[in-house]
Amino acid sequence: MIDRKLIVISTTYKSVHQRRHTESRTVSLSTHKELNANDFFSNTDLLLKIFDYLLWDDDDELSKLGQRNSVQACPSAGSSDMQNFRSPLVLRGPTDWSRFDFYANRVKNFSYIRDPDHLDIALHVYFRIAQLLPSPILLPSLQYIRCPSISSNDFLISGICLSLSPSLVAVEIREITSVEDKLCGTFLYTLLNDGAELVKIILRGEGLGKESMALIPRFEKLRVLELGGMGDSLSLPWLERVGALSALTDLDLDFIDSPILPLAKTVGFKHLRSLSISASLPFILSFVVNISTDQLDTFVCLSPPEPGFDMKLLFEDVVSRWPSSLRCFGLRLTPEDTEAEEKLPLDTLKPLFPLHNLRMLSLRGYLMDISDDLMEEWAKTWQT
Repeated sequence: MIDRKLIVISTTYKSVHQRRHTESRTVSLSTHKELNANDFFSNTDLLLKIFDYLLWDDDDELSKLGQRNSVQACPSAGSSDMQNFRSPLVLRGPTDWSRFDFYANRVKNFSYIRDPDHLDIALHVYFRIAQLLPSPILLPSLQYIRCPSISSNDFLISGICLSLSPSLVAVEIREITSVEDKLCGTFLYTLLNDGAELVKIILRGEGLGKESMALIPRFEKLRVLELGGMGDSLSLPWLERVGALSALTDLDLDFIDSPILPLAKTVGFKHLRSLSISASLPFILSFVVNISTDQLDTFVCLSPPEPGFDMKLLFEDVVSRWPSSLRCFGLRLTPEDTEAEEKLPLDTLKPLFPLHNLRMLSLRGYLMDISDDLMEEWAKTWQT
């Protein structure tokens, strides 16, 4: 990793009268390491040099030196409307942009998060680079953008839009609130209009509106979809549109607080191979019997306590639908901090015994009386 320090380059444009008596423009740079202009102009890898000094150092002396020195490296600096203008500049040129492209074209995965304190870069630097960049796309080869907390209030979250690129195939955004609804919608809409062929979308949080949600099924090559906390924005027509996506193989949907009633008709999902669903047990049961796939490999359900519901019915329907393809089965009580008071009778698991291809069985949050004899029976049932 490049050790980045901050270069402070300040400009002071002298008056026209002063410039007439200046035989040549001078260039000087000041840093806390007392580097001079020759160190930079003689360096063939100027961008790397700048990156090497791109770490902020709160040094009062540095600030004073920056005020006493000037850089006049732009022909437009002589215009009269620029007199007495003082501002920080990032030194750029054709060679530097070529070097920037060398790095930018190799960025495939990018996490947009707040820099740690020891690597903090002023956020306007990102915007300024994007503004000065000859190309409208900052990272032209970017494939996966990840933002673990889009609701962070300690850095400019709208900067995620600087990562927009038609090359993107995967988007992951977490901790969404209603405040970021329009931002997420704009991000997805721009990708759609730019021709990005997303194959993976992960959106978690709450407050994503129906207009933003409606953009998701428009990515026709989508293979993986994971939505959490968006239950109140789900609708049956939207679910049917997602179910019609022919490339979709992995689905993780949270129906908690959803207005959708237990399904009474098929909703598609013909090629689904992995399903993780959070909902009430009656809704999960209706979902199992109303999806079209005959090749489900993984089934995981997360549900709140449901007193009186016959769990054995769910197990039987799952097994009858996918007796030969199912390899992973999971059952989890939610929320995770729920104290285990829901008992799972052992005979509930018997419908799973014919699943000879089962490789993973996960039961979390339920009270069970498990004995050594039972463990031995399971081991004999699923020997592989």
